[in-house]
Amino acid sequence: MIGIELISDLIIKEGLVDLFKALEGKRKKINLPELCNTKIIDLKAHSVIGRYICNYSDLAIELISVEKAINNYKNRKDIKRPLNVFISAPPGSGKSYLARQYYERFKTKWHDIDYTDYNLSSYEKIGALSKIMRYIKNKNTKHIIPIVFIDEIDTAIQGNYIFSHLLSLMADGKYDNGVNKYEHMKAILFFAGGSLFDSKSGRDGLYQNIKRIIPIINKSFQKKIEYSDWRDSQIDYLKDVLGSVPKFSDFLDRFDIFIVIPPLELNFDNYSLKDELRDLSAALILKHFKDIEHVEKAYLFVIMHLLYYFKSKRKAESAVFLTNNPKKKIIKFSDFPETIIRKYNKYSKPFGNETIKIIKN
Repeated sequence: MIGIELISDLIIKEGLVDLFKALEGKRKKINLPELCNTKIIDLKAHSVIGRYICNYSDLAIELISVEKAINNYKNRKDIKRPLNVFISAPPGSGKSYLARQYYERFKTKWHDIDYTDYNLSSYEKIGALSKIMRYIKNKNTKHIIPIVFIDEIDTAIQGNYIFSHLLSLMADGKYDNGVNKYEHMKAILFFAGGSLFDSKSGRDGLYQNIKRIIPIINKSFQKKIEYSDWRDSQIDYLKDVLGSVPKFSDFLDRFDIFIVIPPLELNFDNYSLKDELRDLSAALILKHFKDIEHVEKAYLFVIMHLLYYFKSKRKAESAVFLTNNPKKKIIKFSDFPETIIRKYNKYSKPFGNETIKIIKN
């Protein structure tokens, strides 16, 4: 067992990134070839919101509760402000995809709903926020309540974080930049952050909270932990460590709902990383090739390996995106680009041409 003293020394001397690298070798390794020994991948079994895959049972319950909250918000006529949802998740976890799945879920039920997304890192002036306000107001005038995904909410312009200019919108449905004034704006707003949560201020705050954070880190690598405990620790971390950032506490206080998506490597009760790797791999394949019904085990192995090794969907999805498979019902290892075939060829041979059936969600 890794002692708390060792973890403490690693944090202080090497930093958080090196800590997780050191702990990585202590975690139980997964036999990826063994995961390919199945005949069926049933995506229907683990689809929670639309086509969003989730093998964390406790998180799945929370995602369904968000769906109910959106439904209740939509049906209320007296509300004059947005429903504010914060999504905290590692890079490449599918935050915008999740927000869009809520829209896909409701658009068949409601005709007066819309979806769009904004990445604030491209904004150079605070005045550009008016674009978002105009979109919401224009939809409201047509009796449409939009779902809006706003990414990189911690973008700073001229020394000020953008989120500090959205507090009135979140609390009262109002926005006034001195030129344009908007009121009574109704929308479902999904917010996601970026660099602020990895900033120096965040790391320094973590060091100052070592006694509180270490037991959580230690438990997460040594034995199964409760998702609810981990989730609460992440929210407390945001509030405690980043509370010194101007207006950040006010920003967090305005959220109605927090969605906290764990990284792949954490070890929770009621969770199967093996199922998650298989399901996510199959879902990424269907995202780009919707007609696929079977996948070669060798192909699946590569996608699972990229998910497990990089702990993000991005590299795995890039490999699927580069696959050459025009309108076929089976996706093969030989469909990969030559660079991937050369890299994984020796690992693919034991699988031969064996395939797995995908049951679509």
